Formats: sequence, C-alpha cells, structure tokens
Amino acid sequence: MSRIFGGPFDKSVIDALQARQNLLNKNYRDDKELVFLNSNHSWIKLTSCVNTKEGGDKLAKDNVLMGGTLFNSSVRQGFRPGQEESSYEINTEFGFVPMPGIDSISVETKNVYGSLKAATVEFKANSPEQLSKLEQLYLRPGFNILLEWGNTVYLDGNDLSDVKTIPEDITFGSKVKDVYDGISKLRKDSKYNYDALFGVIKNFQWAYAENGEYDCKVDMIGRGELIESLQTLFYSGVNSEDQEEEGDREQIGTALQQFLNEIINDYKEGEFEPIKSKKVANQIKSNLGRPVKIHSHYVDTAPPNNRFFYMPLSDILEAINVCLMVKYGDEKEPIVKFNTENNVEKAQPFVTYSQHRIVDPAVGYIPSNNSFKFQSKDGVTGILDIYINIKFVLGILDEFADAADSEKTTVLQLVNRILKKLQNAGGEINEFDIHFDDDDRMYYIVDRDKTPSRNDLLTLEAVGKGSTFLDISLSSKLSSRISAMIAISARVNQSDAGDQLLAMQKWNEGLEDRFMSKKYITVEEDTEEDKKKRKKTLEEFIKDIEKGEDTYIENKKSVKNMLATNLSEANAKIRQRNKDKEVPGLIPLELVITLKGMSGFKVGQGFLIDETILPEKYRGVVAFIITGLAQEFENNLWQTEITSQMFILPPSTGTAEGGEGAFGGVFDQGNFIDIGG
Repeated sequence: MSRIFGGPFDKSVIDALQARQNLLNKNYRDDKELVFLNSNHSWIKLTSCVNTKEGGDKLAKDNVLMGGTLFNSSVRQGFRPGQEESSYEINTEFGFVPMPGIDSISVETKNVYGSLKAATVEFKANSPEQLSKLEQLYLRPGFNILLEWGNTVYLDGNDLSDVKTIPEDITFGSKVKDVYDGISKLRKDSKYNYDALFGVIKNFQWAYAENGEYDCKVDMIGRGELIESLQTLFYSGVNSEDQEEEGDREQIGTALQQFLNEIINDYKEGEFEPIKSKKVANQIKSNLGRPVKIHSHYVDTAPPNNRFFYMPLSDILEAINVCLMVKYGDEKEPIVKFNTENNVEKAQPFVTYSQHRIVDPAVGYIPSNNSFKFQSKDGVTGILDIYINIKFVLGILDEFADAADSEKTTVLQLVNRILKKLQNAGGEINEFDIHFDDDDRMYYIVDRDKTPSRNDLLTLEAVGKGSTFLDISLSSKLSSRISAMIAISARVNQSDAGDQLLAMQKWNEGLEDRFMSKKYITVEEDTEEDKKKRKKTLEEFIKDIEKGEDTYIENKKSVKNMLATNLSEANAKIRQRNKDKEVPGLIPLELVITLKGMSGFKVGQGFLIDETILPEKYRGVVAFIITGLAQEFENNLWQTEITSQMFILPPSTGTAEGGEGAFGGVFDQGNFIDIGG
C-alpha cells in the first residue's frame, strides 16, 4: 500500500540520500565528485502559460525567465546591440537597459500539516515596455504558471550529468498530465536534484523604484488550495423548510442533492438505478468501475419508510468529484479530485481495534467488525470502506443552503464535517483529515494518528562525515493546549485528558511540588466493574439497534449517552495502549534540518534520526514525521529545509491469534491494530 500520510520515504529517495551519505564518507574523491560537492550551483526557471489572442504562445516563449530571459531556449549573453541574443535591450527613454530577470524565490508548504505548496517569485522589469509584457504573462491571477528549480549537476553513477528542465513541446503544449508526468520523471532521472511547482497565480504586486526599475512579485499556489474556495454550489436561495413544503426537493438543490435524495426515496438496497440522476450515477459508476453500493437499515422514526440508507465514503467522495469539482478541457477532467480508489495501491489505513464502533447509525458504521448485523459483506481495506448515512450528508447540505457565510459552505467544510462527526461517533481514537498529494493532484482521506513502524523508517545521519545536513535544530515544543494543561496539572496521577498528555505523565516522576504535592484531573480509577458495565451498556445498545426496536430515535438523549460511553471505552483503550508501550515521560520535540537542495520528500513521511543527538530518554522510542518543507536560495545555492515533529513509535501489531492486520481477536487485550496497513 502507498501510505500517503505516515509512510516512509520512497525507496528511490532513500537510495539518493544514501548515495550522498556514501560519497561524504569516502576518504578519496575523484574530480567529478569534487565538482558535485563544491562547484554545484542552483538555477531557477519561470514559464508563463498565457497565450495572447494575436501572437499565441510567442510572447510567453520570448519571456521565459531563467538567468534573464531565454532566446531559443538558451540564456542571453553579452552586450550585443540590435541582436536578439543580447542581454541588453534598447529603450527610447532610458537607452540600453538590462533584460528582466528573477531576483529571488521561496517555496514552502502551508496549512497545519503542510500538504499544500506555495511559492513567491520576485523579479525585475527595467522599463515600462518590459513591465507591460511581464504583466500580461505573470501578473494574472487564475492563470497557470510553471516554476522549476534545481542543482546544475548531479552524479549518475560515475558520470556527472546536467539537470534538465521540462522541454518546450510540453511547457507550450496543452495537456496538464504531460507537465506533471514530466516533473515526476525529471525528479527521478536527476536523482532528486530537480523540483518544480505547476500551479496557479494567486496574487501579485509591482512597484516603481527610484532608479527606474519595476519590482514585481507574484504569489502562486499549488492546486491543492482549490478545495478551500470551491462552493457546494446551491442553485436556489429557498431554505430547507420551504423545500420540504414544496414536496419535490430534488428539483431545487444541486446535482449532488438530487442524486442523494433520489437514493433515499428509492427504497432499495444493492445497485442504484436512478431515473432523474441517471447522468450523475452513470458517471460515478464509470469512474469507480463498479455500480454505486447502497445499504439500508431499519430504525424507528427514520424517514422515509423508516430506513437509513448508506453509501461507502468512496462513493460519497466520487459523487462530490462528479457534481462539485471544477473540470477543464473537452474531456472535462477534474483539476483536482478526491481519491476514491480503495485498492492495495491507494487505500489508506486507520487505527482501530476489535469491536471499534460508530455508535450513531445516523452518522454511519464500520462494516465487518462485529459492530452491527447490517454490515456489508465486502470487508474493510481502508478508510474509504466506512459507510456514511446519506441523510446525514443531506442534512449538512441543507444547513449550507441556509447559511449566510459562503466561506462556511465549501467542499472542504462539507467533507470535514463528515469526517469530524465520524471521528466523534467512533470514540475519538482517529484523527481523520484531508491530505493533498501534489504528485497525483488528489485529496486523500487519512488518519493522522496512524504512524509508521520502526522497520519502515530510514535513519538519517546527523553528525560525522556521512551527514548530509547543512544545519540542524532540535528543540522541545509544546502545543498551546498541552502547555496550558501542564501548567495546572504538573503532577497528574490519573487522567482521561487525552493521548498527548497521558504520554507525558511520567515526565515528573521523582519530582514533587512542595506546596501542591498531588493534583488530579480525574480522581476515580477505571475499575473492572466500570469496564464490565460500560461494555454491557454498549452491547445492549447495539442489540437494540440491530433488532430495529424503538430504542434509537434521532436526537434522543440515549444516543448522546452512548457517544460518551463509547468515548470512555476508547480512552480506556488508549490508556492500555500507552501502558503496553511503556512510554516514558517525554516532552514533544521539533526537529528542523537543512540539507543541500533535494526533492522527493513529502509532508507526512516519517524517519529516524541519529540517536547520538537525542537525550537519553528519547532513544529507541521516538521518530519524526515531516510537517513542513521549504526551498530556499542563498548565495546561488539551493537548500531544502525539513520541519518535523516527534511521535512515539507504535508497538508491534498483531491479534490474539497471532495474525497481523486482522479485524478481530484483540478487544480484550486492548491492543490497537491497523486496517489496511
């Protein structure tokens, strides 16, 4: 499985890193190796994707920024008045002026887990005529733009090779896929001495300087940010109450609402055969390579026909792809989309345990884990196999229709609302989130609590000859939430305050505040009687739902009680897991490393660090996960900065029967297992 979040470095990246380490460890280096180490510089190239009505792509081809502007794909050089390859131009007001050129760039990841790329490029125009040309090409929000950078040379076996850029027939072609494929190929071919950002212009500014130059700046963003602005696109201002009174809600909402409403009015299980939403259903079926899956369950007072209808999360996301995502070209390909493939290559694992349940059928259920008898028979490969209540999704869309703030009715908000409710009804042992992968332009649903195992991770050398680091910073860093809790509970003995704080409870062992020797967040221990009572309560509740008795009614207090009981059960599992791991009291660490420019790293990947730099308590029990990447250019050198956060290595997984990765057999032990991992 390809782990988008919580996986190790790609094997080819590991090979490239180890080749650098091996070179640094050598006592004798030949001339080519010395050139690579000491005379390797960086380059930057910026290409506009704007065509003009009169000249097509000629203006863009004549103003590719790389060491100035290119002529016939080569850098202009020298003072050659009247010649196109000259690095100076004649201006009627100022005489000879230099060609425009890039001053600086910075590339970094943004948002909490840094899965979105952003870049700022600063360049100069040296006359009003140059500004006019560059303004058409580079200062146009919404237009595509290609930024490339890299080292000048790389070692390919025993040979020294030049790093190439995307060829002109692709950069001035019309297929997005060709550009992305070209970027991916060049990264690997150059041993990750090349990188690029193919994105969209977001903002710009220019200012006139006293020396007659124009200082220009353009902000660009990867396509991953698109989800933050895409609306769920309501076609009518009619509110949800009016829709119900009119009796034909399918005709008022979006294509997504029409599709989902037809399902819950169809009263059938199995393959969905629509009438009004045939076009949408056929497109979803074509994209998934199979029919839309529908399951239902009888629950008293759940209209219509006293049934809840469910679809896998994969099918819900594909419906969003078809109905809400922006498309381009004659083939109407989505610019970005959600991953809906749940095969061995694409499925994403999540943390779970036997009898892990979503206790609110109004939200969804996890199939094939002994939670409900109305489970599907397909089993679970990853997160996308979790079933979602269709009425629950429609309820969110109805709320959006009545919302006054359009920023709160985006596709991002819709999917996040679904995930957060799943997480809550499942006992809060997961951290479901959206993660964008820039390589294949897809949003993935991931569990950020799913961390890699020690055996998967590469150890980076921090000190010695073989270290590839230019700089390293290791510091303790508490989140504001945890630091506030520690301030009031510096000697916590028992707690249900969450996994992070529980992992730090041994930090103060052997120390005592002489004014307040002991403090408690909760003072009652979880007794065996409490465990039995909680388990019995949950089992009885599930039985009532399975029988279809008048126990579960929407918004009834009993369901809220079950959410609290399920949360207590999950917290007990977390405490047991931490006890099994024998986690020492550790303060979270932030590790920032800088190395000579290299691509191939991804936010969410894990690694080990040379333990000689770690305090003794941390050795053998912690690893780091990448939370941010930045590309900086200083003194004509490309440097990559990796920001990472510490996580505690998980214990080995397994079931009571000794198997690995199964769904059952571990409930009583309190061990956590990985689905799909």
